[in-house]
Amino acid sequence: MNGIDAARLAKRRERAKRAHMDFNDQLRRYFGTADLAAIHPEAHAAGTERMRVDFGLETNPGRRFALWALMYMLGVAPDLDVAFKDEGERNTARDFMDMVDRAGESNGGFRPEADPHSSSPRT
Repeated sequence: MNGIDAARLAKRRERAKRAHMDFNDQLRRYFGTADLAAIHPEAHAAGTERMRVDFGLETNPGRRFALWALMYMLGVAPDLDVAFKDEGERNTARDFMDMVDRAGESNGGFRPEADPHSSSPRT
């Protein structure tokens, strides 16, 4: 591999590293801790607002879906028809919701909380 190819490979690795959205990293970013039980109500409200703003500004479909999934898991996701204009994306989100529900049933009944600003997360 020549120097140019090595430099390109290094740049690709760096971009991939930045694009990776680790759950604990996202919790730290938005709430200041990766420990869900340690998030104070004020930090939860502020972090949720930052997440919603980032979601609205995000243009990368993968990162946008990852933010929505995190919001869904935390019970603060916007309605599907608001979050995703594309029917295919809404269907993918519904599939994710079903998967989470099935996993919750087999792991003690975890279900994300309902969004207080939303009438129904599955619309």
